[in-house]
Amino acid sequence: MAFQREKQSISASQLLQALADGEEILLSQCVITGVFDINRLFDPAEKFQTDKLRFRQDGPVKKVFFDQPLVFDKCVFEENLVFAGPWSEPESISVEFKTDVIFNSSHFKAQARFRNAVFNATAGFDGCVFDGVATFKNAVIHGEAKFRTAVFSGYSLFGNMVFNSSARFTNTHFVKGANFAEVKFIGQIDFNGVYSSSRTVPAIEGITFARKRYGEDESFWRFVKQSAQEAGYYDLDGECFYSERCAMFWSKFYGLGYDALSPGKKILRQITGLKLLPELIFGRLLFG
Repeated sequence: MAFQREKQSISASQLLQALADGEEILLSQCVITGVFDINRLFDPAEKFQTDKLRFRQDGPVKKVFFDQPLVFDKCVFEENLVFAGPWSEPESISVEFKTDVIFNSSHFKAQARFRNAVFNATAGFDGCVFDGVATFKNAVIHGEAKFRTAVFSGYSLFGNMVFNSSARFTNTHFVKGANFAEVKFIGQIDFNGVYSSSRTVPAIEGITFARKRYGEDESFWRFVKQSAQEAGYYDLDGECFYSERCAMFWSKFYGLGYDALSPGKKILRQITGLKLLPELIFGRLLFG
């Protein structure tokens, strides 16, 4: 059964009950009123029916599973949306989405919290507007991660995330900067056109690019370089410029379609990339 609505105002309580009942959620241009907080399902005072809700207690962590697709197209969330534990106990709940979760072009007027969440399929946030804190800390996205043309007006926290497939942030705007510390990018990434308008440098300590050999990190370093320039961190600006050029160098060797090339074309591509080698050697001497 599907909980399907279009251009309606829906209470968070009604929506939470539909989730607990295992109903597929298909909303378009709807307004969700009230606090949409998964923790409410486990509050006896709320009196939700949770007989059909799949969850288990693993020590101190309650793991909640949603098997149904969730689609919120061009919806507005008036108050907090929480698929995580409360701020006082952030590790107490982990939500796992078994299929696609789509919020395309939705507007989060308060907090949007997905800390510790596991997305087994597509996580779609293209065109979303986040007015408050948006946290995906410790989340794992196994499918495609789509954050293209999104606007993060509040703090955006991606620390310790794992992107196992592609991660697309094309033309996204971080108003107050972003935290990408300890993030693991396993698949392809795209940060072309991403910018920060707050003179704040994104946190990037411990970041990992599994496809660094293919130059996948080039657009990411371009984004950080722009942020460092505007914030006046010129040493970091120089380091990011060098990292960007290194990524460009590797893309000349092993970039798009390399694995499918014939042996002769692979050699030709590598010869073409060699012209950047003197610049990289000089950069290594300059930046250490």
